[in-house]
Amino acid sequence: MTRPRRIAFDHFWSGLVPGNFYLPLLGEVLGEDPMLGPGDITVTSVFLSAHERLMRRLRRSRDLLPSPPRESRYRIWHTGENVRPPWADYDLTLSFDLDDYGGRNLYLPLAVLALDWFPERRDGPRPDQRRVGAALTPAQAAQPREPVAVGRPRFACAFISNPEPRRLFAIEALSRYAPVDVFGAAVGRPVPSKAEIARDYRFVVCFENDLYPGYVTEKAVEAYATGAVPLWSGLDAGGLFRPESLVNEADFASISAWVEHVADVDRSATALQAMAGSALFRRPPDHSAIIARLRADLLPPH
Repeated sequence: MTRPRRIAFDHFWSGLVPGNFYLPLLGEVLGEDPMLGPGDITVTSVFLSAHERLMRRLRRSRDLLPSPPRESRYRIWHTGENVRPPWADYDLTLSFDLDDYGGRNLYLPLAVLALDWFPERRDGPRPDQRRVGAALTPAQAAQPREPVAVGRPRFACAFISNPEPRRLFAIEALSRYAPVDVFGAAVGRPVPSKAEIARDYRFVVCFENDLYPGYVTEKAVEAYATGAVPLWSGLDAGGLFRPESLVNEADFASISAWVEHVADVDRSATALQAMAGSALFRRPPDHSAIIARLRADLLPPH
């Protein structure tokens, strides 16, 4: 394969900004920044348009994933949802699955993608970071921090766009200990900046939408970036997070037991300070495996 020059993105979430990760990543691989456009590399995700979903229902199709691109020399698939990688249809899949599917898949959870990988390649904050109001580089995510949450006057808040029942029950149960303020589109209280709101709270409730081994999205990262302690629920099968940096509901036998532990942490200045000051990640994440794989696949041999 000759050195690729152009990259296209297909069926991604509406807020995708290629310059946040993919374009500088491929620039690092290729030694020059690729141009946007079809031809050489296509990165496909899983988000069908409303029209596409309707047409598939009318055809009674069980295939809810976009079709792989036909006119592309190298095809990458990256999910933002808890779905399994269609490894047979792509040269490389990047997913929440830890299995490499015979060398066709690499683990790239949204928790890693949410970090600020290439701030030097950009003027100003990333668009998604304006919504969060805070950002973490990979190095910062793996370093202890000032435990600012200890001195905050309010107990907990949550930002919800998906009113998933277990999440709502956990908030209700927590509210019996102390008030939990809920914001977000699901409750008609959208906010321009999560960090602006969360700066008054010691904890942020941030459950994953699904419990699946390795399915770790941006939720705990965004909560941690506001300075609060994440009250998370997820299955961190890849061992990304330090257990002492958050309270993971999935580690407890019941939501009631989880609430009791959160209350114990909140009542103990020592316990809260240790948790609020802990690094979130066990070690600085890196993208060396993706770099190595793309160089092997895309660059012509010397």
